[in-house]
Amino acid sequence: WPAATCVRVAIALAAVLGTGCSGGDSAVRPTRQQVTAAIQPLLDDLSHEFNMSFQVGYTDGTSHGQGWGFAAGYDDHIQGTRLLPSTQIPGGSVTKTWTGVAILQGVARGELELTSLVHTIVDPMLMAQNGSTLLELWRGNDEVHRITVRDLLGHTSGLEDYDNDQLRFFTIANPSTDFTPFDFLAAANKTLVCRKVPCPPYYSSINYILLGLIAQHLARRSAWEDFDQLGVIPRARQHLYDQTSFPKLGPCAQYPVSHQYATADTPASSGSGPAPSSLFWDMIQSSCLNGWTTGNIASSARDLSMFFRDLFRTDGTAGLLPPHLLAEMRGWRNLTNDWTAGYAELGIWYGLALFRCGEFEHIVVPGTGDPAGAVLWGHPGSDYGSSSSPVCGWNDAYGFGICVLMNSVQGMNCSSEASVELAQRAPSIGSCLIYAEILKLHGGPWLNCYDYEPDAARVHRPHRRPSRRAPRCAWDDGLSVCGGCRSSVCAQCADCTKDRVGECAPCWEGFFPCMPMCNARKCF
Repeated sequence: WPAATCVRVAIALAAVLGTGCSGGDSAVRPTRQQVTAAIQPLLDDLSHEFNMSFQVGYTDGTSHGQGWGFAAGYDDHIQGTRLLPSTQIPGGSVTKTWTGVAILQGVARGELELTSLVHTIVDPMLMAQNGSTLLELWRGNDEVHRITVRDLLGHTSGLEDYDNDQLRFFTIANPSTDFTPFDFLAAANKTLVCRKVPCPPYYSSINYILLGLIAQHLARRSAWEDFDQLGVIPRARQHLYDQTSFPKLGPCAQYPVSHQYATADTPASSGSGPAPSSLFWDMIQSSCLNGWTTGNIASSARDLSMFFRDLFRTDGTAGLLPPHLLAEMRGWRNLTNDWTAGYAELGIWYGLALFRCGEFEHIVVPGTGDPAGAVLWGHPGSDYGSSSSPVCGWNDAYGFGICVLMNSVQGMNCSSEASVELAQRAPSIGSCLIYAEILKLHGGPWLNCYDYEPDAARVHRPHRRPSRRAPRCAWDDGLSVCGGCRSSVCAQCADCTKDRVGECAPCWEGFFPCMPMCNARKCF
C-alpha cells in the first residue's frame, strides 16, 4: 500500500522528498520553544479544518538524543481519545528504507554484495518456509536467476507489483486474516516488465518482500516473523526508539498503534453540499502486517525524523551506513510505472531504498531562497487508513529530519464548507504548510502550498480558523450493526444482509463493498 496510495497523495500537490545540496549544517538552529510556537497552533488548525489527526516529528541534525514530537486531533473518533506525539501510526512504505539499510549493513560487513544473485540467498529461505524456489514461483522464467540484490533495492528486477485494489478489498473483507509475505509472492503477476534483467526502474513492493527474506538470512533467523527490523539501529541507541514497532501477524488492535480511517467516496448525497458523503471505517481490527518488510512499520513521527537524522547525520559521528553506501543509495534513476509519469520533470527519482523527490523545488516562492534547499531525501508511504506521505525524510541543506504522519488517508470534514478536492488533498496541503514553517525557522526558502499561488504573504501568514466553524462529521452509529443495509451505498446490493451480530455478508457490486458496514461510520 505503499506505492499507489502514497504517490497519489504526493502528485496531488507536488510536494515530497529530496535531492540535496551539500551543506548539511544550517547557521540557524531553532529552539524547541520556537518550533513548538510555529507548529502546534498550525497542527491544531489543520486538524480542525480537515477533521483529521496530524503528528509531526523534528530532529536537529546536530542532536544525539531524541527528536521532538507534536500532535493534534483524535486517535479514536468514536471514543474521543486524542492523538499523542508518542502514538505509533502505520507508515507504509517508509519501511522500505529500514529494510534497505538492513541489507546495506550486510554489504558493509562483507556478508553479501550488491551484485549477489538473489536466488542463491532466498531459495533456501523459500524452501524452508514455503516449499518453493524463486524459479518455481515465477513459473520457470529463468530471468529471475539474473536478479541481483541491487536490482531489488533499486526496483530494476522487472518484478511486477501486487494488485493494490485486490488486496484492499481482501483486507476489508477478511479483517482477521493476514496476507503473508508468501501470499504476496504467490499472488504477484508473474510476467516481468521487460525481457532481460536488469530492467528500467519499476517500483514494486515485491522486491522488498524478497529483501526481507535476505535480511532474515543475514540475521540468521529460521522464521520470517523472528527477524528484528529494529536491529538496524545500533544497540546503544535502540532505547531512544521507544515509539517504533514492526507489527507482524494479527490485527492492529493487538499492537500499540493508532486508529486509522480508510475511506471511499460514495455517490453524491441529496443534500445541498458540494461534497458526496464518504464512508470512513476504522482499520484497528484489520491485519497490521502490511506486506512485512515492504510496509509494516508503526512509528511516531518523532522516531522517523530521528531515523533519517541517524542515517544522514552530518556532525562527523558514524551513522547507520558508511559514506560509500550512502552514495549508492543516492544513485538516482527515473521510475517507469504508469503512475510515475511526469516524475522526472518534478525531480522525483529513486535510488536504493530511497526517494530523491524534488517537488518542493518547484513551489519555492521566487526570491526567498535557493529552491534546492527545499528538497528532502527519504521515503513517503501510506496504508489504507494512514499516511507518512508526502513529507518524511532528511533536509540536507539545513540539516534536519522531519516527518508528518496522519491517521486518515484524506480529510474527514464532510460539511458543505469542505470541498471534495480540498479533503482529498488535505495530507499534501497540511504536510506542505508544516514543512514550510520548519524551513522558515531555518531561514530557508518559502513554499507556495496552495496551488502554486504567487502570493507569498498567504503562505507565511498565520493559519487562521474559519470565522464560522464548520461542523464536524456526524457518525451514524446505526451502521455499526449493518441495520439491513440502511446506507444508500448498499441499496443496490441484494446480498448485503446481516448474517450474525456485528458482521455483514460481503457484497461487491459497485465501487465500495457493503461488507465493512459493521466497522464503518457514515459521514454527513
